Amino acid sequence: MGGATSGTFMVKSCGKAHAWCAECRAGQALALRKPKPPRKEHDKPCRNCGSCDACLGLVAPEGMKVCRGACGETKPLGAFARRADTGGYRNQCMACRNGGLASAHCEGCGRSFVRHSETRTLCAQCRPPLTKPCAQCGAAFVGSMDQRRYCSMECGDAALKVKRDEARKSLRLAALQAYGGSEPACTCCGETTPQFLALDHINGGGGKQRKELGGGGYWTWLRRNGYPPGFQILCHNCNLGRQINGGVCPHL
Repeated sequence: MGGATSGTFMVKSCGKAHAWCAECRAGQALALRKPKPPRKEHDKPCRNCGSCDACLGLVAPEGMKVCRGACGETKPLGAFARRADTGGYRNQCMACRNGGLASAHCEGCGRSFVRHSETRTLCAQCRPPLTKPCAQCGAAFVGSMDQRRYCSMECGDAALKVKRDEARKSLRLAALQAYGGSEPACTCCGETTPQFLALDHINGGGGKQRKELGGGGYWTWLRRNGYPPGFQILCHNCNLGRQINGGVCPHL
């Protein structure tokens, strides 16, 4: 494919003033292409010699396969699981791949599966879903996760409310015992029922502090500050009477 120079263009074999035309470019690429090396001939039927069944001498009758696992037995192809990528049979039988666990055929679909107990006759897809009771309402539900304890969000919220109420009661009782001992009582009338008792600010200002801290934050604030002085235990009657009577309980 000779050519001559004409100005700024290279005239090729076709005589046109351009670098390469489509016909010349294809012919030039074919001429410059290197020939492919001859394909190597292997003495054995596989390319990766030493890895296939034929190279290892694991020849089995038709419909059978030699397990390369711990058992080394010749088993039917049904005892071997298929690969998801190639569709071929795996080199180890299902019993060896699953730590010696027995395999069985599902009574529902007929597929092979690993049986963890002698009484199991259905595979995981055919077995009915396991249910467990809800920790709040007791109704049976299908638990998708082991850590799930409630059948619905409503039951979960209800259980959370119960836990918060118990925590608040525990903080309240700890505050009453901090100011009144193991058996707190009203300093005015001597009432000892915990549900009737409350903390009173001796110098006033309790309502303002509760608005700043919130209902539950009030008891938490007392614990975090080491139960500071300035508080006394009164029953609700004495506390309300002291507020109405100008800071003096009507009992006095």
